[in-house]
Amino acid sequence: MRCPRCWTDNAFMRDVHGWGGVLLACLLLVPMKCHHCYHKFSVFWPLTIGKELDPPRLKFPSSARLAASGRRVASAHAEGVWGHSHSVSGRPTRADAA
Repeated sequence: MRCPRCWTDNAFMRDVHGWGGVLLACLLLVPMKCHHCYHKFSVFWPLTIGKELDPPRLKFPSSARLAASGRRVASAHAEGVWGHSHSVSGRPTRADAA
């Protein structure tokens, strides 16, 4: 959708909770928000037919995925360094009792 303030195609649907969302739904209005100028506005529902209303999904670069997997490896290594599966406080956990 186009933003009525800046005329970019970066306006997408936004969530409205509470009575405001119920009122907008009863009046057949769709709440929108521009990702360029942060303008919030409402559009009559039939005007949104055939338009893209959901923002595009972000794709993480492969380096971010590698960093996340590195954190998992580091946490597994830290558990092995301690040499036992007790909690930090030293008390045994339910898994140790079984």
